[in-house]
Amino acid sequence: MGPTTRAQSTLLDKVLALLHRHPLRVNALWAVGSLMLSAAVCFQKLFGMQSITLLQAAFTLMCAIISCAAIMIRHRRGFPALATTIICAAVSAVLGDGRAGVETIWIVTWTIIIRDTPRRAAFGALTGFAGSFLVGTLLVQHQKVGWFQGILLWLGPLLIIDMVAVLVRARSTTIVERQRLAEQQAEVRAVAERLRIAADMHDIIGHGLTSIINLTDVAMLALEHDDIVTVTESVERANELARNTLMDSRAVISRLRGDCVQPTLRPQPGLGQLAEIVEPAERAGVTVRLEETGQRPGGLLEVDAYRIIQESVTNVLRHGVDVSRITIVVRHDPMGTRIVVSDDGAGTDAGPRQGSGLSGMTERARAHGGTLTAGPTGHGWRVDADLRKAES
Repeated sequence: MGPTTRAQSTLLDKVLALLHRHPLRVNALWAVGSLMLSAAVCFQKLFGMQSITLLQAAFTLMCAIISCAAIMIRHRRGFPALATTIICAAVSAVLGDGRAGVETIWIVTWTIIIRDTPRRAAFGALTGFAGSFLVGTLLVQHQKVGWFQGILLWLGPLLIIDMVAVLVRARSTTIVERQRLAEQQAEVRAVAERLRIAADMHDIIGHGLTSIINLTDVAMLALEHDDIVTVTESVERANELARNTLMDSRAVISRLRGDCVQPTLRPQPGLGQLAEIVEPAERAGVTVRLEETGQRPGGLLEVDAYRIIQESVTNVLRHGVDVSRITIVVRHDPMGTRIVVSDDGAGTDAGPRQGSGLSGMTERARAHGGTLTAGPTGHGWRVDADLRKAES
């Protein structure tokens, strides 16, 4: 998997996120601001040099209040809100104090462009443009303002607002897409970690219990022959394996729960601990030949190589029939690690059925860009794994 994609947070992104988290407060600020502006201009004209009648002032304030209500619903009902602001601006231009309050059209148009689908956003921009043109035309006709001044005064700012809204929409879309991709990658990593934990639990418990069973079998057989030394050694080794298995299982469960405080952990196993795999098999009466060449890779690849060998030997001890010899060949090269584990058991009856063990080994190999095959050879069972090193 490639590097994690992270959304680059800018000041604009933070502002947009803040506005998105508190739409009701933002709407209230816009509505109150627009109402205060309309009221201030209306009272200035009512008591100032440009005298207007009380009826005109009433129409102006009524339209301003209705437009404020439209602003409050712009996120849920964009087009009804836009139509309301256009009608109120037109009525205010004709019957009010002559100030149309066209900024409410700009506010709602901005919201539609940013939040709606591309087709509806384009239609909203055209509707807002047409509404502003209509209001500007009414102002020219009723206030005797020049065409150039009247139209440019209302359409110019809207055009700028529309262009900025398109840019903000593009940026918001990019941020959302990056966040979605980051969430997908996090989910993939979480699934991979759960699979690894499941494989670790299977390998740790499976190998531990199988080895303990074999050691206790050896102890009981030795007890029948009054071989107290062998009995003692087998029981002590079984006890040690049980404790190590318990400790490793607790560590894996802690990873699954995501505990902040980890229990006392044993170091992650590596190829240097292959003796822990070989010894229980030899105590069970199986001859083990281990051959390793090249420089060990270290890191997670070496841990997975160890787990594959561990599970392969465990499967032989658990499912093998008439097995007397296990051969483990590990070859390292600059490209990766090749593992071959084979036995001389009774043909096809010596191999385990496909289950979580083989699936876990296969997933470990795939995690390193490699492959794993397992099956009968006619004179036993063979596991062949190829693990590749990550490219620098």
